[in-house]
Amino acid sequence: MRRKELWVVIAGMAIAAGMLLAKQPVEVKAASVANADDGQLVIMLDPGHDSTHAGAHSSDETGVLQEYDVNMKVARYAYEELSKYSGVKVYMTHYDVNCPAPEGSSLHDCLQYRADLTAEVGADLYVSIHQNSGSSTATGAEGIIPLPGYVDGASDVGHGVAQKILQHLNRLGIRLRSIYDRTNDSTYPDGSPEDYYGVIRMNKYNGIPAIIIEHAFLSNDDDVLSFLSTDEQLKEIGIADAEGIAEYYGLSKLKTVDGNPVSSNYRGFVMDDNGNLYYQKESETVDVSAIYDYDYYLSHNQDLAKAYGDNKVAVTRHFVKYGMKEGRQASSEFNPDVYLSNYSDLWNAFGNRKESSYLHYLNYGIDEGRNAKDLLVYRYEGVNYSSVFDLETYKKNRRDVVKAYGDDDFKIFKHFVKYGMKEGSVASDNFDPVIYRNNYVDLNAAFGNDTVRYYRHYILYGRNEGRNASVQTTNYWKGTDYSDVFDAEYYAAHNPDVVKALGSSRKALLGHFANYGRAEGRKGKA
Repeated sequence: MRRKELWVVIAGMAIAAGMLLAKQPVEVKAASVANADDGQLVIMLDPGHDSTHAGAHSSDETGVLQEYDVNMKVARYAYEELSKYSGVKVYMTHYDVNCPAPEGSSLHDCLQYRADLTAEVGADLYVSIHQNSGSSTATGAEGIIPLPGYVDGASDVGHGVAQKILQHLNRLGIRLRSIYDRTNDSTYPDGSPEDYYGVIRMNKYNGIPAIIIEHAFLSNDDDVLSFLSTDEQLKEIGIADAEGIAEYYGLSKLKTVDGNPVSSNYRGFVMDDNGNLYYQKESETVDVSAIYDYDYYLSHNQDLAKAYGDNKVAVTRHFVKYGMKEGRQASSEFNPDVYLSNYSDLWNAFGNRKESSYLHYLNYGIDEGRNAKDLLVYRYEGVNYSSVFDLETYKKNRRDVVKAYGDDDFKIFKHFVKYGMKEGSVASDNFDPVIYRNNYVDLNAAFGNDTVRYYRHYILYGRNEGRNASVQTTNYWKGTDYSDVFDAEYYAAHNPDVVKALGSSRKALLGHFANYGRAEGRKGKA
């Protein structure tokens, strides 16, 4: 096996002397899934090993630390720190000590799962976090990077990031060893040497630079006691990793207001180091609990729990930078869809710019006593459906929808707009699309079987024109006049089974006659 030493720095040598020069990011082959984060840098942190594939451990003298457990803690601290920078989205391959791949997976399958997940999120860099093991005298940190070839720039990016991380680790007192690459004596499809380590090789096949950072030696008691034995020490290492990545890519920490980090994209929102959110209203700091509750947001958005775990800083940043734009509900007291539905002036002002509804509520709505919780007006995308929709009526007629959405009134209302009208559902005592169609030959001729257009016509014109959409007054059924062969009173008197099953309304009787009665030989008129 070939091992190429790229550089060696002995602890105590002056970094400022210019021996460690930062490399600039270079273009690498695109990941198999395009970056979906609008130009943001995407970093995947991998806590090396897991409880099934445990890795190394320390000696009895230091309390037998398991590598997979140490790696997880370092990765979490790095995740939390890197999430405080702007312009970057951070993921972890797994958030607990279990192998993220299905139960019973081999080590290869577990590593491949991590690489595939990295490609799925469109990562720009994969950093695998490890602790080393060897002789009892071996000490220090080292980086393992991609070989040159196959993916242009992957080796240079890996070298640059590893170099920066090791610089920051050295500031903690950790001895610097080397940065190196290694081949397995096979080749990639282009003939270039193939990388020895699986996580580097698998990610390179996906076009993503991957590095391994070995922070300290679990086999060296001095390394363990000096750098790995307490959570505070592991936090320092995790922060050093994050700072090295941030420095290489030129990332800046969120700006601060009164000592609290805040992004320029936050439009007045301020977040402290613990992920607590505030809003700057002129010179006043306003509580945001009316629109944002961390526990509510996390529990009602499972994709966030999967992406960020219990990282409050990352979850809160997501709400401010993305959640409001996407109209995600983050509090039981504020539903942006309900707010825009209840007030036409807001819809006319903001349209579908849901982010503005949160800001309006904080700046004006609360003081004005506006209701953002209870659906008062059935308005969707500027159209008021109150003349054809009543929530309780729709719930009574569509138990399947209630079962699906529970007590979320807006989702039930939205179902009516998106699907219920197409299905011809009756949602109001004042409007039945079948009756409306049967009562007016002109509408049947214009709309035919396009059920939605009957609702819309009544909303825009029919109600103001005084048209009847609740009681059938004709013997028309879907454009056919049955007056010569049908009389409702006669049909009811001679078909008590139909009345018992469907009632005695003209619509029910005529519908039965047109759809079934004639075919069954039932007479509709004397």
